[in-house]
Amino acid sequence: IAAGLRVPAVQRFRFGMWLDPIIFGDHVVLKPGDPALTSKGSVQLFRRNRLAAMKPADFPSDHPIFRDKHGYLVQRFIDTGRYPTYNRVLTFLGMPIYMANGALTEPRPDLNSSDSILESARIAIQSGVPKRSWGVDDDVVDMANKVGAAFPEAPLLAIDIIREQTSGRLYFLECNPGGNTWHFSSL
Repeated sequence: IAAGLRVPAVQRFRFGMWLDPIIFGDHVVLKPGDPALTSKGSVQLFRRNRLAAMKPADFPSDHPIFRDKHGYLVQRFIDTGRYPTYNRVLTFLGMPIYMANGALTEPRPDLNSSDSILESARIAIQSGVPKRSWGVDDDVVDMANKVGAAFPEAPLLAIDIIREQTSGRLYFLECNPGGNTWHFSSL
């Protein structure tokens, strides 16, 4: 926020925690803190009030929430549209070296769907088959440059940015300065 970046509200998840509806909205994303689990698509959509009331017994015993040593995060759901979309900008020494965007080819369910349908929905690019294309809008590049300026000590950044469908606002989701930037060596 100090760097002029809009980010979705996020907190460490605790069972029984209260989530302010003004800050978190009606829907939230539950995701692992461990990047290795996030990369495998262990991201779920919940109604905010349902997640706040859940107990460990409400999750299947093999759910990754019980294996994540880093702890899970709860984040405000930013609706990128019926087909979840993303932008990825990879920078090296502050300069974009590639830019891509994509969308899942399978639509996410309507937000009024049942809890079981919402919670099994594919909302993260890692959990489905994305359609990718090269390039991003100029405002995405501008935001990626701000992210790079906020992390000057990290020469290689894989920056994820999403656009809220209704408002058109951009949100900085994350960057991977710790080496979890497989795109650099796999293109």
